[in-house]
Amino acid sequence: MATKQQVTLAAQPRTVMRKHVRALRRQGILPARIYGHGDSVPVQVDMRTFERLCETHQTTGVIALSIANQGQPETVLVRHITHEPKTGKMLHIDFARVLMNETMHARVPLHATGVAPAAKETGGVVLLLLETIEIECLPGNLPDFLTVDATQLTALDVVLHVKDIPVPNGVKILVPPDEPVVKVEPPRTSTETTTTETGTAANEPPAASQPTAS
Repeated sequence: MATKQQVTLAAQPRTVMRKHVRALRRQGILPARIYGHGDSVPVQVDMRTFERLCETHQTTGVIALSIANQGQPETVLVRHITHEPKTGKMLHIDFARVLMNETMHARVPLHATGVAPAAKETGGVVLLLLETIEIECLPGNLPDFLTVDATQLTALDVVLHVKDIPVPNGVKILVPPDEPVVKVEPPRTSTETTTTETGTAANEPPAASQPTAS
C-alpha cells in the first residue's frame, strides 16, 4: 500500500468556451472545469505537463491546483478525462473539489504481491477477482493502491478475501469482508485441451464434396 504525496499543478482561469476550445488544444492547452463544494470554475492547464503527470501516475491522488491570480490552491481530484475516440488524445478534464477535513469515497487498484506457492508448484496463475476496491478516507489518506499477500495462497483451494487486505490508518474498506479477492487458477490439463479441440472439430461442418467431372 502507498499514500501519494500531494502534487501541485499550475492552471489559469479559462475564458474560451464551447467550440472555441479547439483553438486552445492546438496551442497545447487542455480545457478543464472544477466541480463540487461551490461554483463550477472553468480553467485550463498545460497539456504536456498534465500528460507527464498521467504517465507517472500522479493524477490518481489529491492535486493542489494553483490557479493564476488566486490566493489559495484548489484541492482537487481528477474525476474524469474525456478522450478523442479515434486518437485517444485528451480533450477535457473534470476536477472534483475536495475538502481535506471531509471524508470521501474512492476506488483504488488492488495489487497481489509475492509469489503464490500454489501457482509455483502447479503452474497455475494468480487471478485477481477484484481489480479495484472501494474505500472511504480523508483526501490526505488516499492510497495509490492496496495490496494482498499472494504468498498466503498455499494450495489451489485457498482463496483470500477482503478481510485479508492490510488497511492503512485512516482508510476504511467499503466492500464486505468475505468478498473473495484473489485465488490461484489451476493450469489446464492435457485432457481439457484435447476435449476442447475435439469439440471444436466435431462442430466444424463437413467438407463439401467435389463435383464429378462430366
